[in-house]
Amino acid sequence: MVIYTSLSPIFIYKTIPPTAIFSSIFIANFNTKPNPFMRYFYLLLPLILFINTLPAKAQNWSTPVNVSNMGKHCNAPRMIVDHNRTIHAVWSLMLTQQYRKIMYSKSETQGDTWTVPVAIADDSLQWFALPDIACDLQNRLYVAFEGDAMDPSNSLIYMVVNDGAQWGSPFIVSENFYGSMKTKVISDNTGRIYCFWDGWYANNSRIIYRFYENSVWSGIIIPYPIPQEYCFLTNLVVDRNNNLHCVGHHHLSNQGANYEDVNYFSYLKSSNQWSSFEVISDTLFQKFIYRDIDLDSSQVPHFVWRQNIHKIPSNDNATLSRYPNESGWLPVDSVEVNYNSYYHQFVIDNNNFSNISVSQWIDLPNNVHISYLKNYRQINNSWVAEIIDTIIGVFFEPNLIKLNNNEIGIIYYKGSAGNYSVADIYFSKYNIFTNIKPNELPAINMLITPNPFTTLTEITYTLSTQCQVLLDIFDINGKLITRLTDQTQSPGKYCIAWQGIGANAKEVSKGLYFVRLQAGCNVYTFKIAKQ
Repeated sequence: MVIYTSLSPIFIYKTIPPTAIFSSIFIANFNTKPNPFMRYFYLLLPLILFINTLPAKAQNWSTPVNVSNMGKHCNAPRMIVDHNRTIHAVWSLMLTQQYRKIMYSKSETQGDTWTVPVAIADDSLQWFALPDIACDLQNRLYVAFEGDAMDPSNSLIYMVVNDGAQWGSPFIVSENFYGSMKTKVISDNTGRIYCFWDGWYANNSRIIYRFYENSVWSGIIIPYPIPQEYCFLTNLVVDRNNNLHCVGHHHLSNQGANYEDVNYFSYLKSSNQWSSFEVISDTLFQKFIYRDIDLDSSQVPHFVWRQNIHKIPSNDNATLSRYPNESGWLPVDSVEVNYNSYYHQFVIDNNNFSNISVSQWIDLPNNVHISYLKNYRQINNSWVAEIIDTIIGVFFEPNLIKLNNNEIGIIYYKGSAGNYSVADIYFSKYNIFTNIKPNELPAINMLITPNPFTTLTEITYTLSTQCQVLLDIFDINGKLITRLTDQTQSPGKYCIAWQGIGANAKEVSKGLYFVRLQAGCNVYTFKIAKQ
């Protein structure tokens, strides 16, 4: 069954047996006093009955598999694929407010089945959190994580290693750098293991790291010991020449979070040199968070980040992407706008298509959320979105990676509404060759002509099935200019004219705009220029 709601300019859908919804509503109200949450569902009931007659779209992502199956609060999952194509996953398990441990499971069936989870870091007096995992050339596993995370001023970075046969004992990597957090661990193509973290040094937050090579740990390295500046690492990737490409941010110590631009910086291994910071976010508003990076087939770095469209409210945001060519940085590309999106992940697959996953939700009364996990895929310079999973509850902290030449995979945790203390780890995957062929979009036959235009352009598209359609125009900063269509449309061909007029009845200025068509559970984004 498909559920739509018009509470916001996005749609929500979830595949659920209708009887499950109805029985949960009526049983709850028979045994308990009415509450705002149940009244909300009564209001939706006629809409549910109507939408249940509409066909649901088949999912290209695999049915999510429960990896943890623990019935407790699991979070912060991360995974890696070794050279034998085994998938290794780690996460944090909360037992009490002061007691968390790091769990591990693996899959030798490309994510279809998983081993029973085991604890690889367990201390009843510790809060172990936010693990990351890497694999070297011999398939040894390295898991770094925060210890003493309940007290950020005393937190340290720990590591535990699997030598191929068994897990060792956790040891401290960050030595006496108390206040260390947000660790990242990665291996280059020679087997060197890097362990990064954000730490406190000389009264400022710094990027700090060590590397492990030839069975020896290096000393502690601070690549940017710049006085009166804060430096943070969000994520990094390794190229074919073993150089590191990083995304993060930095600002002066007397500047607040509103100055957190998206910054690109890199490490050239051959010369052991770190580059300067390069700002790549050139848009108007700040709060550039949830950044990620990946390399295309030519080893060019691509970036994604979330950015506020307006300073207030803070959840009015856009997902933006950018990359350079031989002439410099290309304009910022708008992937999505006006969505409450979090936890952005970025992977460029072996077809050289960009994939961006985000977690999105809508707030309901009584601290209830309708959430969905979405993947945006760039084909023919357009962004097509597909739902991976949906729940009346929350999704958090997805981790998107390439599994092999044919598949990408995602691991995440989700919790049902009303009982967020129970949140298991789930896995899904997508075959990039069998589900969408290269350079092929789902058939909507969309055409915008003329483009560029001066006074009028026509947007033509064809629908193969009945669905809810939204047709919006956004500016380059992700601000909604006008909504041209918001209705359920039958199969057929449609033509919508736009005269370059905004919702304020004024003509828009010359420049680049984005046309976004949301048809059913697919979202298409096209560029248009007004001259």
